[in-house]
Amino acid sequence: MTQFASGDGLSHPGGQPLGDLLDMRGYGYGDPLRHVLWKAFARTRQLLVRTPERALLPSPSAAAFFVAGADDEASASLARLFIEDGLLGTQFLFGTDQAQQPATRSAEALELLVGSVSARRHGAERLEAFIQRARQQRGRNWLLFVPPTPGPWERRVALLAPSLAGATVVLGLDAELGWLRRRPLARLLFAESNPLRRRLAQVPPLVRRLQGCGLRVRVIHRPSGELVPLGTLEALAR
Repeated sequence: MTQFASGDGLSHPGGQPLGDLLDMRGYGYGDPLRHVLWKAFARTRQLLVRTPERALLPSPSAAAFFVAGADDEASASLARLFIEDGLLGTQFLFGTDQAQQPATRSAEALELLVGSVSARRHGAERLEAFIQRARQQRGRNWLLFVPPTPGPWERRVALLAPSLAGATVVLGLDAELGWLRRRPLARLLFAESNPLRRRLAQVPPLVRRLQGCGLRVRVIHRPSGELVPLGTLEALAR
């Protein structure tokens, strides 16, 4: 699972401002004086301070599972990003609904991810076995990649939620966020005929149900890497 922490993190707009001091802004009350750009002040007479960039830091012990299902392409792309960029840490376990055994290396994990396309009708069927395997090694952080479309997988995840204390669920979206920028009348006129709107309408209730199971849900817009708040999702679905 990715953690938000400082130092040696991967710069990412979906992270928290806890990375290296690479950004800057105007001085505010309470800012440490050691972060003030005094040379800039000498030239411009404006107080500027360095601020942490948004970053993600890999966790050393992630247990990640990819749940296959309808419209899971964006979530699969995010899972691939986590694997390739080392965001699962160095001692991870990665499982899918197609895998008999979890992967512990990036190449193996990517192979399992590609093969999971054949398990879209069996989403989360192997999750329980994966949890039992991961529990043999303590200190694991749970991470689930799930589709944005409800399906039988949701019931299986809900039943196993008590075994996934503190788990983070990553849900990927490929939808065009520009839909939100349309005027309300335009969204109303095209809503019924717009398949995007119909797909997005399923996401907020799905997020709420997963949250109701005690899971932390993070919706990420895959093309931009932005975290999409629930309120934004609800506005997009209107």
